[in-house]
Order: sequence, then structure tokens, then C-alpha cells
Amino acid sequence: ASQRLVVKEDSLDLSLGEPRNRVFNYFLSRGWVVRCGLKFGSDFMLYRDTPEESHAEYGVRICDPDQDWSDILGWSRLAVSTAKEALLVILGDDGSTLSEVVVQRWQP
Repeated sequence: ASQRLVVKEDSLDLSLGEPRNRVFNYFLSRGWVVRCGLKFGSDFMLYRDTPEESHAEYGVRICDPDQDWSDILGWSRLAVSTAKEALLVILGDDGSTLSEVVVQRWQP
């Protein structure tokens, strides 16, 4: 199955804190409820409401631009099998930009 990538870039003051904390605060500032995603092979899970009231819409994985795509594809399969969208977060080299890449599996 092929993959379709949807990319969105955003600029934000991400210069404070470690990468995980910066990404956590980024999604929190955009209204998401952010929880640990280790159970689903992700760094974070994103909920529109509390986890008690809704299911997570996204599994988030923080990666660097040189990440091995075979790891990403395996992770995206896991996200799809648990009814989540796979959302990659790539931090820019300067630490002030963040790219979101939604990886969707295409199934004919």
C-alpha cells in the first residue's frame, strides 16, 4: 500500500525546553488534550476532549529529518490498526519551526 503525506509547517517559539516538552506545549496551546502514547507506539496521543469522553484522533511521533522510513511505516501501520491517524512531528534545525506530516495509508 502506498502512503499519502499531508504536510503543514508552523512557526512558533519552540526555543524553550527539550523537544518532547516543546512538542507537548505546541499541541496543548492549540487546544488538544495531550497524553502519553507509549501504549500505542507513539510519543503522544491527541484528544479533542478528555480521554474519558473521546478516543484519540492522532498518534504523534517526534522524529528527525534523517529518520529511517521503514520505522515510520511500521509505526503508521500500528496507528491505523488502532483507528488513529499517524502524525509525524519534525523539528527544524533552528528549533523554531515544526512540521506536521500526516501519514495516511492508501488502501484500494
